Amino acid sequence: MVYYIKKPKGWVWDKHSLETLEDAVASGVVGTDWQARRVNDSDVTTVGDLLRQEGKRAQGSEDQVSDAPPHGHGPSPQHQAASAPADPASLASKFVRRYRDAYLVARGITLVGSVVKGIGISLALVIAVVACGIATSGQGNWMIGFGGLLISIVVGVPVYVLGILVSAQGQILKASLDEAVNSSPFLTDSQRAQVMSLT
Repeated sequence: MVYYIKKPKGWVWDKHSLETLEDAVASGVVGTDWQARRVNDSDVTTVGDLLRQEGKRAQGSEDQVSDAPPHGHGPSPQHQAASAPADPASLASKFVRRYRDAYLVARGITLVGSVVKGIGISLALVIAVVACGIATSGQGNWMIGFGGLLISIVVGVPVYVLGILVSAQGQILKASLDEAVNSSPFLTDSQRAQVMSLT
C-alpha cells in the first residue's frame, strides 16, 4: 500500500510504503503528528493513527484468506498512472519557475519602495531649495523661507516613510521565499542558489 505524508503545516506530500513509513517514524525523521493519507483516498489522518489502523488491519488479515481480485481485474494502468505523483525533475522545474516569478515580484515591490523614498527626498529638497531662495531674496521673506522648510519636512518625511514600508514588504516576501526555497525537498542546492540569485 502507498501512502502520502507531509509535515503538519507543509505543502508537499511525500510518497511512502508502509515499511518505509514505519522506518521513518522509528528513526525520528517523520513525526506521528504528521498528516497522512492513503493513495486514491482523500481522507487525511495523522501518521500515528494510520500506523495503528494498518497494524489492526494486518492483524485481522492474518486470520483471513486474501481477497485480492484475480489477475486482470485490478485498476487499469491509466488509473494507476493518473494517481501517481509527477516526476521529481518536472516538479523541480515547475518550482524553480514559480519561485523565480515570486522573487521577481518581491524585487519589484522593493524597487517601488526605493523609488517612493527617492521621490520623498526629492520633494523635500525641491521645496527646501525654493524656500531658501525666497528667504534670501529680500528682507521680510525669512518667515516664508522658514515655513517652506517646515513644509518640506511635512511632505518629505511621510513620503519617505511610505517608501520604507513598501520596501519592507518586499524584503518580508523575499525572506518568506528564502525559507520556502531552502526547505523545498524538490530542489537541489545548486537550484536553490540559482533561484535565490546567489550564483
